[in-house]
Amino acid sequence: MDILAAFKGRYPGMSLTVSMLSAIEILRLLREFEIDVAVVTAEHLDEEFFGVPFAKLELGMLVGEEHPLHDEKDVYLRQLAEEPIILRESTSTTRRLYIKALKNAGIEPNVVMELRNQDAVREAVASGLGLAPELVGGAPPDERLHRLSIVDAPIVCSEFIVCRRDRIDIRKVSAFFELAVEAGPFTENFDDILTAYAKS
Repeated sequence: MDILAAFKGRYPGMSLTVSMLSAIEILRLLREFEIDVAVVTAEHLDEEFFGVPFAKLELGMLVGEEHPLHDEKDVYLRQLAEEPIILRESTSTTRRLYIKALKNAGIEPNVVMELRNQDAVREAVASGLGLAPELVGGAPPDERLHRLSIVDAPIVCSEFIVCRRDRIDIRKVSAFFELAVEAGPFTENFDDILTAYAKS
């Protein structure tokens, strides 16, 4: 939201419409020209998109304050085999990464609940209904919850600012990227990033 506020401050004449959707739905809207630019959590982007990684997110496990694992720092996938797990909907990047890690380890998830957004998942964990995977950095701290690092599943993905590759030269799109690069953890300027990405 800080980027949106900065964008409106610099370009008060440009209107903004903000939606919170799954990564798959956001990319579909970009493909169909329904939206111009988005923030997407993903392992990688398809060739048709231009994206700048804005943040790195590590997959961790959320536990409630009454859970026996609450005071631990780390957990292994085998410790989660019998735990009740709460997941997002099937299009969730977090869910996909977690299920992939379990399958690679030969573990079947014990899914007890599926919810449509991460706020609902966090409330369910806080209420003691189960544990939930979460991308660390994707949500603010909550004193009722504790995050564990998954030792044998060191999965990291990126939060990208993204648009269609063929729309990066549109002024309002490039203006958003320029501002994001100024505000983000980048060592390069926008022109350097654009040049490097275009050659990839």
